[in-house]
Amino acid sequence: MEYTYKGKDYPKDLNIKHQEVFTTLSKDPLDITRREFDHLFDIPTEEFCADEEQLILWELGKQWGKSAEQLESDTTINQNQYTTGIIR
Repeated sequence: MEYTYKGKDYPKDLNIKHQEVFTTLSKDPLDITRREFDHLFDIPTEEFCADEEQLILWELGKQWGKSAEQLESDTTINQNQYTTGIIR
C-alpha cells in the first residue's frame, strides 16, 4: 500500500488559554509533580482539551516532513511531547 497522507494546516503559533498546559506537558513525564497534575485537572475540561489539542497540532506541525535523524537533531522539537498526555 502506498503512503498517501498529506498532512494538514498545522498552527504556526501556539495559541492556548492556559500556559501551564504547555509548561507542564512539555516536561519529562517523570518530572511532573502531583501539584502540577492536580492543577491541570482543575482546568475546565473543555478548556484543557482545547489547549491540549492545539499543543499537539502545533508540535505535529513542527515535526511534519522531518526524518528521524532531523527530529533527533532539531532543538525546537520537544522530545517529551511524544509521551505526555492526560486522559480524562
